[in-house]
Amino acid sequence: MKRIVTKHGKKRIKEINTRYNYKQARMKGNYNYQYDGDFRKFLDYLAHKNKHKITVYNNYIYIIKNNKLVTVLNVPNKYKNLTPIYTK
Repeated sequence: MKRIVTKHGKKRIKEINTRYNYKQARMKGNYNYQYDGDFRKFLDYLAHKNKHKITVYNNYIYIIKNNKLVTVLNVPNKYKNLTPIYTK
């Protein structure tokens, strides 16, 4: 039996995944002050530019303002696999 997913179904799946990942990022993610070097400068630039909070989780950068998720960016390839220097 072939399974078909409608456009609405795909949209709902994305919304649920986004909410779950955002919650995980807030609970388990790392903040910009926990990194050093060029990656820290990059994150500080993003945070300072529009007064946002930055959380890094699972190779994604979550940009948050007033406890609302603004956008999600991929961590640039040259910064992937970095570990934070400080832990929560």
